[in-house]
This record gives sequence, structure tokens and C-alpha cells, in this order.
Amino acid sequence: MDCVNPSVDPREEIGRRIREIRIRRKLTPEGLAAIAELDVSNIRKIETGANPTITTLLRIVGVLEVELGDLLRDVSPYALPADQRPLRLSEVPETFFRPTDRIA
Repeated sequence: MDCVNPSVDPREEIGRRIREIRIRRKLTPEGLAAIAELDVSNIRKIETGANPTITTLLRIVGVLEVELGDLLRDVSPYALPADQRPLRLSEVPETFFRPTDRIA
């Protein structure tokens, strides 16, 4: 897998990778959906950037015979849209930590 552009939404990148692997395996969206026991519309949505559940991802990687880590490698949660982007732990206010938990 090639390294992802940090400005690309990670969901789109994961979908692109699933589509790429599916095509290399010579599967149609309908074939992948049938084998994974998913709705084909779900496969199409995921391949275009929808947010799949972990169970759905595990079913897909199982069928495609790849590791979940292959789909997630180099995908940054900080490329999510601003309203969905997580805070970095270093940005979290001290009030969220118990005094004994925080090491200076």
C-alpha cells in the first residue's frame, strides 16, 4: 500500500484500499458483498468513504485475505474533518487527568 496523503479523509483512503484490493482479487462489489454476507450498497458506500463498523471491516478483510492493519497503515485520524478530529493527548487540558496520573 502506498503512503496516504495526510489531507485525504481516512475513510476515503480505507475505501480506496478496499476497492483496490477487491479489484486485484478480481471480485465485483456484488461478489465481495455476497461472500462477506453484506449488502452490496454497503460495500459501495464503504468504497466511497462511508464509515464502516469494525465488524464489517473484519468481514471484508477476512474475505480479501488481508490484515486489518494493511487497511489502516499510515492513515491519520488527524485527517478527519475538523468537527470529527480527535484531540491529541498533549492538547487535552490538565483537568482531565488525576494528579497522580500525569507525569511531567
